[in-house]
Amino acid sequence: MQRNFVRNVSFVVASLMLIAVSLLAMRVVVRADQNSRTLLSGHEVPLIQQAHLVQNTNPTQQLNLSIGMQLRN
Repeated sequence: MQRNFVRNVSFVVASLMLIAVSLLAMRVVVRADQNSRTLLSGHEVPLIQQAHLVQNTNPTQQLNLSIGMQLRN
């Protein structure tokens, strides 16, 4: 009977620790700034160097990108 009690308490403690770590991980992910800018140096397309400005755009305009990458081993 003592062994079952220790086993049950161990299970409850392990479960609570797992839940706490999961909640902490979710909090870190949720707090990530999704509007942060990321500079990808060395990834310019050669044609961009030949581009010329047609007109200025609204600086608050949102630009959504989808980026596809090849899988590597």
